[in-house]
Amino acid sequence: MACPQPGVLHTCRATWPTATAFEFGVSKPTAPLVLFVGGTGGTLMSTAYLPRLARGVEAHGWAFAQVNMVSTGGGWGGVSVVQDAVDIAAATAYFKKRGAPKIVLLGLSTGAAQAFPLQAPSKRRCVLLADPRQTQGARTSSRTTTP
Repeated sequence: MACPQPGVLHTCRATWPTATAFEFGVSKPTAPLVLFVGGTGGTLMSTAYLPRLARGVEAHGWAFAQVNMVSTGGGWGGVSVVQDAVDIAAATAYFKKRGAPKIVLLGLSTGAAQAFPLQAPSKRRCVLLADPRQTQGARTSSRTTTP
């Protein structure tokens, strides 16, 4: 059984379709932020390791939030990746307006594919993480793209 997760649910865009983000723990408006973008069909808190990841990020002075896009859960297949990009952009604009000096997008699966093009070309970095129990022989790697 999952434990209740303390945090703040933010409305990043109030107009339809709404965009929300869940900030783990105590809200830190002026801290740098890691914004998690889940994969296709994922819902808020459906990625089991997020609370643990949030605690690790917070221990280094950062805030951690998960964007909840219109396409997640029951909305999957009903909207386009363009709408997902609009939702991610609404969340980043919202947290910038609140005072986050830096926002790092962290994506899982298709969330990574959606987050990557939204980053400034001169700042793009891609870190691929693999669980050796699930990938059999895949390596963890890191690379920087060139514009």
